[in-house]
Amino acid sequence: IISKEIDFNKFKLFITDLFEKDGRPIPNFIQIKNAFEYIDIRKDGLIDMTEWLKAFTFTEVKNKKKY
Repeated sequence: IISKEIDFNKFKLFITDLFEKDGRPIPNFIQIKNAFEYIDIRKDGLIDMTEWLKAFTFTEVKNKKKY
């Protein structure tokens, strides 16, 4: 079943699994918690698809000339 949002426990499992499969050291609890809180824009304890995409979407800022 695919969920439209994940809570901290599911996020922690996801991050742990991702780093294990990549062979890298797993971030500690505080690092994972900080990442979750950064992505959880609405601060409701859940990350939805909109928040997830906003966290990983970069916008290009063009140089503006000042006159």
